[in-house]
Amino acid sequence: GRMLLASGDPAAAIAPLQEGVDLLEPAAHTSTAKLLMVLGSVHLALGQQLAALDAFERAQVVLETAPPGPDLALVYA
Repeated sequence: GRMLLASGDPAAAIAPLQEGVDLLEPAAHTSTAKLLMVLGSVHLALGQQLAALDAFERAQVVLETAPPGPDLALVYA
């Protein structure tokens, strides 16, 4: 997903990023939050504000259960 985003095709990045989130989300690991933050950024770049907000809020929930760090600060920003 990140490579597709970097190559200039954000729409194509959504499916692989979502697949990664789906695989990791049950574990509620901080890696899930990182993918959700990228997914949220992709949605935002495509003008999909509600989908972006959903992804950022889901990332926030995961990060609030982990020790404080820069990713949590970024989600709050």
